[in-house]
Amino acid sequence: MRSRARYFLPLILTLAIVVAIGLGWWSMRPGRLPGAPSPLPAGVAVKLTGYHEATFDEEGFLIPVVSSGGEIDICLRTPARVDTSQWQARLYTDRPPADGKGYQEPVHRLETTLCFRHRLSAELPSEAKLELCGEVLDRFDERGFRLPCQRLHYRADESDRQEVLTAMDAVLRSLPDRGLDEVLRELDGVAARARVAEFPFLALQIDLIAVYYLRRERTSKALASARQRLEGLPDWLDQPTALSWAAPVAYERALVELDDGWRLKAAWEHLSLADRLCHQVLHPMRFTVRMKQAEILARVGAVGDAIRRLSTALADCETTPCYAGLEPSAHGVLAWLIILDPQATDEDLTRAAASLEIALQGARSTEDVFEKANQLINRGYLEWRRGDDPRLSLIEARGLLDDASITDADAQRLNGWARLVAGLAALDAEDGDLAQASCAAARQHGQTRLAAWASSCLGQARRRQGDLEGARQAFQEALLHYEYATPGDLGQTFSLTPGGRADAFYRAARLSAEVGDAGEAWEILARLDSLTVNEALLQTCRAPNPTSAEEAELLRDLITLDSPAAGRRKLQRESVRRALRERLRDLLRRRPGCAEALRRWPDGPLQFRAVAVADEILLLRREPGGEVVIDKRNSMPRRQRQRLLGELAATLNDRRTADAAWRELMAPIARALVPSKPERLQPVTVFALHGELQSVPLAALPLPDGRRWLADATTVALRPSGVALARASSSTSAESLPLFVVDPRHDLPSGKVLSEIYRDLFPHARVLVGDDASLANLRRDLPTASWLHVDAHATYDPAFPELSSLLLADHPITLSELAALPVPLRFANLSGCGTGSWPITADSGRYGIAGLLSRLGVRWVVASRSDLPDRLASDFNHAFYRALKRVPQVPAAYERALAAVRERYPAAAWAALLLLSGGGQSEAHATPLEDRRSHAENLGAAGAARTVEERSAEVENEA
Repeated sequence: MRSRARYFLPLILTLAIVVAIGLGWWSMRPGRLPGAPSPLPAGVAVKLTGYHEATFDEEGFLIPVVSSGGEIDICLRTPARVDTSQWQARLYTDRPPADGKGYQEPVHRLETTLCFRHRLSAELPSEAKLELCGEVLDRFDERGFRLPCQRLHYRADESDRQEVLTAMDAVLRSLPDRGLDEVLRELDGVAARARVAEFPFLALQIDLIAVYYLRRERTSKALASARQRLEGLPDWLDQPTALSWAAPVAYERALVELDDGWRLKAAWEHLSLADRLCHQVLHPMRFTVRMKQAEILARVGAVGDAIRRLSTALADCETTPCYAGLEPSAHGVLAWLIILDPQATDEDLTRAAASLEIALQGARSTEDVFEKANQLINRGYLEWRRGDDPRLSLIEARGLLDDASITDADAQRLNGWARLVAGLAALDAEDGDLAQASCAAARQHGQTRLAAWASSCLGQARRRQGDLEGARQAFQEALLHYEYATPGDLGQTFSLTPGGRADAFYRAARLSAEVGDAGEAWEILARLDSLTVNEALLQTCRAPNPTSAEEAELLRDLITLDSPAAGRRKLQRESVRRALRERLRDLLRRRPGCAEALRRWPDGPLQFRAVAVADEILLLRREPGGEVVIDKRNSMPRRQRQRLLGELAATLNDRRTADAAWRELMAPIARALVPSKPERLQPVTVFALHGELQSVPLAALPLPDGRRWLADATTVALRPSGVALARASSSTSAESLPLFVVDPRHDLPSGKVLSEIYRDLFPHARVLVGDDASLANLRRDLPTASWLHVDAHATYDPAFPELSSLLLADHPITLSELAALPVPLRFANLSGCGTGSWPITADSGRYGIAGLLSRLGVRWVVASRSDLPDRLASDFNHAFYRALKRVPQVPAAYERALAAVRERYPAAAWAALLLLSGGGQSEAHATPLEDRRSHAENLGAAGAARTVEERSAEVENEA
């Protein structure tokens, strides 16, 4: 019989462990510190806020001034990797409270910043020097941290400061009765009085008020004076104690740049600085700064980015300080941005209506007649977008424009906006005369953006009246206005999103086709492509622009946040992750390009351009000799398209739809986009799809015969915008070998089988599998790779597409890191989820990581526009490389692989696979259409007879 001790010993050990844990918990229970607190973790910055004045010490450093019963906040800005989700703090100016007492939650928290508040005692002497000290306790593990003490100057009597404030108010109240120059001289005198009395912040406030009134004049002389005043501000603004005032100064500098000729790049830099400063102490001005950033983004065509930035700012106001009274105005701006988007859905417009009602209620509760009139006109525009009559809203708004509080310039601008809305409504009502008169009047109001809208409106009105040449002229004026402000003026690299600018280009192209100049229509769409500042501008500057230290740190922080978390830390991480992504995206977009880079890209072997205007889809075809003709024009109202494309997106994500249902769904869009004579198409046909059409999987469009797909008639390739000529510096050496990167995270079911297939088909290839599929090995082998294949997971977030990445064994490689590597000229096969995904753009498309490689010179790129099931990817890649072994042309191999999966899978599954045509000369298709091998040859023996329904079930299981 076995001894019983072997059973009791584990039990005794278990009890001992439990007791030890219990004693440890008791010693570190809430309210008990385990010994003296430690210094704060490295990288934590401590700032004070909440004081309205400061004084200078003997060495010229500013010390915050606080008063009896007042409150002061101490804010901690922490590295992203530090978990502060359960931090509490106790603050004191005399001695710490009794052990373990007085710990409080932060009063405000946002992303990586949290602020704690201390109320000063009312029993202090009339004037004293104090130190604000404190400790932080992490309730997760009961660790304590010591806060560095901050110097304060206590002053009970503020009567002298109040006298200066009273004098300032008296000067400002006299402004309506006296000239600005006289008022400014008196304000300067009050500011000098404040400085003598040692109220530096009050003196600075008066200086900024003077800048504000000079900006409102909007004359070159006044703006020059405002700029001079800002340049002459004191150098103590760089001190940490002045941080709460450095942010308003940066904001005013941005506004001067905007008022003085809309210098967007300089203004954006000042706003970015103001945003960073505000974030350190959660200054309420951060909300104002983000409102202005949203306005600038909308101006240069990034309406989607503008909406996201403003929506985030409004959400942050629920938990962090914002200037009182600004939220209604921000809701008005948000509603305006949403209704500007021609792609806005009914749900979007309903959201805009709710925000607009908040804005109107806020305007009615104040004396701001201008704001009320503006929001009423916006409501009229929304009513027009929703198919309602806007006239009552416009009449009410015009009744306010004679108010004396509205300046002539503002009244003129609002009158122009109201006339534009009236013109758009008249277009819908088929009142061509009223539409022409209203849009022409709106065009005369001078502002670039309003003039662009009005010119486009006038072009539509003249077209409706049959004046095609007059319409053509109006549209050309609109395009010139729109080309005035681009992302390049902002110094950032992002593509134009759908909006009024894109619609003007689309309508101008349609009109040129209507007057018989299809070539001009083609060129107008190419002009729209050239407006996009894209990665190709960075291509020739890649050596001088390596990944910056700040970019690398942000990437490391993002990777750290991917570790498991739960509870409060998980919630905190979401806001931190959003902030890190936004900062990294802004850094990537500001990477410098090259002045000598091409602004217009060659079309290459491009045969078709397709674009959707408000009520139809236009398909242009370029003949082999270069002549451009209209291939098709199909009527399809925007709302119908939106519904169809929404259903299409859902079906692509689902992948289970049977082919009969897919054909029925795709039939309307196929009638518009399948070329008129599919039987005459070349073996490879390259399309450029503008705007919302980028979401259409062309290869899976049904042909008129009801049996075949467009992929049966031709190999469909897409041409992204900004594709450059192939670079000679890419790998072209005779010693180059194929490079396969397979299953870096050891979690692809087909990884092992595929790696063996690749080695068998290409014995000399380099195959990096599992842990060997690292970033370092990719960098080592890519310079001599003849082609690149990747079997890996990929990440894509439509809100932050620039941060798309491929997940390697040790590190996700992002777009910016890929852009810094050499690329194989021949082709790349990115077999991962969403490697061809990108938000819809106004030009001919970006297509994510795959599009980047195309713009860097890769001739052909295979990718997926949505999630990619492992079995489908495996079958496609097996067939692709078997075909490539026999017929070395990439389009031919792609066509045969697609034919193989067409036999096994429903169209809704294989439609996600796409082929991009990139830089360099197009490869000839090795096999004529009539001589293509049968599908059975491509399939292999196993599974060739499986039905579509069986494979549909497999796809469903994998999903």
